Amino acid sequence: MQENNTIQNQSDIELSVVVLGYRGGEALKIFVAQLVESLSKSNIDYQLVVVGNYWPNTDDKTPEIVRELARVNKNIKPVIREKEGRMGWDLRSGLEVADGKYIAFIDGDGQMLAEDGMIVIIVTVDTKTGYLIGSPDIISRGFVYMRESKELIEQVRAKVKKLI
Repeated sequence: MQENNTIQNQSDIELSVVVLGYRGGEALKIFVAQLVESLSKSNIDYQLVVVGNYWPNTDDKTPEIVRELARVNKNIKPVIREKEGRMGWDLRSGLEVADGKYIAFIDGDGQMLAEDGMIVIIVTVDTKTGYLIGSPDIISRGFVYMRESKELIEQVRAKVKKLI
């Protein structure tokens, strides 16, 4: 079952951030709250696409948590589906419903705090095949200096190409 939530006018959304919340549970609430706080300060019209995909017959509470997050915040669009794959599949299920002019993704496990900075990866995906078109564009905010980190940026591009 896939769940989506209608939020603000889709044409107003400048940035969609796909948050991968697999088995995130209660920690996902904290991470999303931090991300909402950071994005709210940016004066950007944004949407969080919080992916709470799950394996059937498990005790994972993440789908219920994602539903609750979306219920209380109009900027959160939930994606809750029975899993058909791993992380790449979860990411694609979030990208499919992202409405922003620009799209970023982040793992919602809290290993990187939202206020520490963010790397935004902009990709163009063929809507018919689902394949990446060209090389991902990378925007850094807060902790990676692009000119000094060319090798790191190329490694990130290679990982994104492999993931998508």
